[in-house]
Amino acid sequence: MSDHKDFARAENPDDYRALLRLLGEAEDDDTCLRLLITVGDSIKHIGMPCYDDEEVATEMLTAICAVLRARLEHRGVARQGLRVLSMLADRNYVMGTPDEIEVVVSVILVHGLRDVVLQDKARAMLKRWDRLSLPTHKSVWIHEELDMASEFQALPASASKHEHILDCLHLLLSHAQWELMSAEQIKLFKAPVLEFIAWCMQNFAPDSRENSYLGETACRVLFNLVAGCMQEDDNKLIEISRCHLLNLNFGPLWTLFSVDPVTDKVDFQWLAERLNRPPALSHKRSRAAGGSA
Repeated sequence: MSDHKDFARAENPDDYRALLRLLGEAEDDDTCLRLLITVGDSIKHIGMPCYDDEEVATEMLTAICAVLRARLEHRGVARQGLRVLSMLADRNYVMGTPDEIEVVVSVILVHGLRDVVLQDKARAMLKRWDRLSLPTHKSVWIHEELDMASEFQALPASASKHEHILDCLHLLLSHAQWELMSAEQIKLFKAPVLEFIAWCMQNFAPDSRENSYLGETACRVLFNLVAGCMQEDDNKLIEISRCHLLNLNFGPLWTLFSVDPVTDKVDFQWLAERLNRPPALSHKRSRAAGGSA
């Protein structure tokens, strides 16, 4: 196969190697994306070559991981690269080495909140390798932060300093990486974090810049939580999760803080659209049941 041949499928080891060579030489994201799609489509429709496949798969794994590291910020490249890694994992060519896990974790942390397909695929791979879980130290930190939150909630809001509550919210933003949590961790942390967020938004209405910043920081924590573990697909939330949010009065609270925001770090429209959607007929996935929505 010529290096310059524009082909739809790779059919043998030489084709795959030529594709991988072109992938390594790609100078722009669009070319890289097109080649990744061709690799993925070839595996899907033709499969890995029936001879010398382990050697080709090893070369492919090395090339795909290199591309993902080099072009991590491009969502299309990240999604298609992860697709190929998942196909290789399905064929037992990806075993979950520290380097492979690091690549998958990097991809989900950069793109997982905005891309449910990518989030699901990455979570499934981490779960396969028994690595779908926050590190123990981060879990311990979240417990400590929720203890702090409980102390705030047990007192009138005026009894606690703004900066202390903000510190707690910022720590939760840093440590609560919902898209990496196991189903058990999500079940453990979700309810108390939601209650604390609701308390913050109810008690610090945006009637001053100081209150607005605190409330909107709580909105950021909420957005990460919802996008990290409550999505049905790219357009709607799991219905039981959506009802939970509405029962905690997040609909009016979210609208209150979106009127004149002081930060552009919260996508108020994203959650508003999903909260306002008519109830779904059914929900197919549930993180509490071990899924990846």
